[in-house]
Amino acid sequence: MNYDVVALGECLIDFTPYGRSEAGQPLYERNPGGAPVNVVAALAKLGKKTGFIGIKPRRCGKGF
Repeated sequence: MNYDVVALGECLIDFTPYGRSEAGQPLYERNPGGAPVNVVAALAKLGKKTGFIGIKPRRCGKGF
């Protein structure tokens, strides 16, 4: 299989805004991220064939 871009690295957790609680406190959700993952995700959205080689830390939890 041929790829346009393959990234090597570690998948990290990005916390992105997810609204506010009833008390008005900001809420955040966990999303897979980190520079290598973000780059190949963006390139894939632009139509490039991408791959990722790396590890997923235990702290990412299930579903990541």
